[in-house]
Amino acid sequence: MNVKYSILSALALTCSHNVLAQQASPWLPEPGALSVNISQVEQSADQLYVGGQRQDLPSDLDQSTTALNVVYGLSDRFSLDATVGYADSDFNASEQDLSGITDSNIGITYQLVNEFAHENAWVPSVSARAGVIIDGDYRVGTVDAIGDGGNGAEISVAVGKQLNPYIAVSTYAGYRDRSNDVPAELLYGASLYATPFERWNSFVSYNVADSLSGLDIGGPGFAPDRFPEVEEDRRYIQLGLQYAITDQFSAGVSAATIVDGRNTADSDIYGLTLSYNTWLF
Repeated sequence: MNVKYSILSALALTCSHNVLAQQASPWLPEPGALSVNISQVEQSADQLYVGGQRQDLPSDLDQSTTALNVVYGLSDRFSLDATVGYADSDFNASEQDLSGITDSNIGITYQLVNEFAHENAWVPSVSARAGVIIDGDYRVGTVDAIGDGGNGAEISVAVGKQLNPYIAVSTYAGYRDRSNDVPAELLYGASLYATPFERWNSFVSYNVADSLSGLDIGGPGFAPDRFPEVEEDRRYIQLGLQYAITDQFSAGVSAATIVDGRNTADSDIYGLTLSYNTWLF
């Protein structure tokens, strides 16, 4: 199996289940290559970080999200991506179910360095991405809101390296800013990819979102209608496994858990992704 394809397949699974943001990929698809990824993500929490302290919730906070992620190789240097979804949030303590279209994300990635085309074997792949965020049609102002309800933009840079025919690593750092008084965030993380067997891809990643300002739940100045202004920090670990059923179709599963946070649900997250890869030109 093509090692670059294996890395890209695992990366597509990572992006489909990412609960933070869309980040740059060090590796781009070939020009004309199209990847369509449909994911179903279920997350549940029975505790909430209030400020930096974890507290029990009166009932489970559940969210179900169906998302479509598309990535297209525009040229040797550029790729386009778009993500849109629909989510349903259920929190029995609020006696209401919330649902709606999630925030959409559209971006373009430029590859500064391609390790596979470079004369020096030690050089990594390096890419930069710029994206726009379009807020969904859900209601904000509750602890179980689907999102923060802000339009905005994000930029990120990623560095990755194939270490041998079976293992690759990557890291990224980014910045996201949105309207509706949502605090700006720093985003960063690292991933390890492995191809243990023919047609099998796996990954483990550690990701962080750090708000640069904001309120604490229940703290000075806080009110329910100011939930978008809350300082929400998250650190989570994610594992994933994907199998290429054919050269075009693959299926993957992933699991993630919040390991530390501030003003965020202490969620466990599980996902299933179906991917279709083809060529447009």
